[in-house]
Amino acid sequence: MSEKITILSGKAPYYYYERRAKIFYKTFLKKFRGYNPSPGELAMYGGHYGVTRSIIEGLQKIGYTNFNYNPSSLSKIGDTVLVVGGIPALQQAIKWKRSGKIKQLIAGPNLCILPTDYIEISAPEINTYIVHADWNVEQYENLCPALKGKMAKWPVGIDINYWKPQEDQLKTGKKILFYKKNVEEYLYNECLTIAKKNGFEVIELIRGGYSFDQYKNLLNEVDFLIHFANSESQGISLAEAWGMNVPTMVFNPGIWSYKGYNFPCSSAPLLTDNTGHFFNDSRAFEGLFQTNKFSSELYAPRQWTTENLTDERSAAILLNIINAK
Repeated sequence: MSEKITILSGKAPYYYYERRAKIFYKTFLKKFRGYNPSPGELAMYGGHYGVTRSIIEGLQKIGYTNFNYNPSSLSKIGDTVLVVGGIPALQQAIKWKRSGKIKQLIAGPNLCILPTDYIEISAPEINTYIVHADWNVEQYENLCPALKGKMAKWPVGIDINYWKPQEDQLKTGKKILFYKKNVEEYLYNECLTIAKKNGFEVIELIRGGYSFDQYKNLLNEVDFLIHFANSESQGISLAEAWGMNVPTMVFNPGIWSYKGYNFPCSSAPLLTDNTGHFFNDSRAFEGLFQTNKFSSELYAPRQWTTENLTDERSAAILLNIINAK
């Protein structure tokens, strides 16, 4: 496809500076890789930081150059526009499509919590709406019939060269990282007691209270990650653990409650037998110990991730979605 792709995380034109995607990876972001994104970085990679970063760096890594990101001039808008952040940017792109300025409009994956939150999500001008997982596709199509036939599943990649284990790191086989995003305290504490009762040393980590480097260093030390979240559209932190060759045991209630409604969901849509197991209560968690699931040799999370969830693989899937229309 020769048509230029424009990636928007905000309304165009962006007057402060042109976000030249070719230089981001080689200069600013590579220099500061490993730290929590600064306000400046977050401004550069607008929308969801991990999503936008993976798109831009992934396209760079596979040698795809016919794209720009938040251009400083409306004359630089490509034939295909991908809106990754901001309803105002989506509103703008809908007008462009309606007037014939652009040929294709792709939106998502993090513009809303539910597709009913904004009327723009159901606009006929949208060619494709992307989400991360099958359960999102089903949920969006059920809530917003206008999206039926327009949904596409697109997984976010990770930087596999950063998220890789330290080769000389010695592990005991008995150290677990408990990652707490949102979960009932009673269940969490029960599982904590069970892990310690089975002879494991436990490190606790609360979502949002750490840098990339801190998370990576902890993953270097532990043998397993226990992930507590009620739902995940994908779970980038899980992919980062898999890249570090750390299997994950994931709490999965199967139901997500929001605004008085209960939706079928998953806490790890991409989990496989190579990367770990689910549990839905403390009894099932204890069963993982009793059935010897805490044996690292049963899993190959890094191999699976390098084959399925790199920035390059993610970018290739995105281009296939764009070219399919």
